[in-house]
Amino acid sequence: MITVLDVNDNAPHFESSKKRYYVREDKDPGTIIAKIEADDRDIGDNANLEYFLLPNRETNNMFYLDSATGELELRQALDFEKKLNYTITVQVSTIYLYNLNILFYNLYNIKRLLHHDD
Repeated sequence: MITVLDVNDNAPHFESSKKRYYVREDKDPGTIIAKIEADDRDIGDNANLEYFLLPNRETNNMFYLDSATGELELRQALDFEKKLNYTITVQVSTIYLYNLNILFYNLYNIKRLLHHDD
């Protein structure tokens, strides 16, 4: 019997190279404000993705990206009157195959909505 094993031959990728997300300014630090997701056609361990927030002076310490889950956390309070939007750059890779697949993620700071739904 011969078993064919998956080779890590597919690079992870984002569905789009740009995304837009709107965040209310009254969100507390520690709030998960987005989930970054990518896809990899490999299977098993070859499809385990790691996410990285690339360094950016403008957003330094404003956000935290969980490398395993892709959850983007707000680390500091937003102020609509001081800054309207942020652009972050996210890179995804698998443990064994590094690819500079980059997502530019625009975060728009918006005023509190008139109605109180999230």
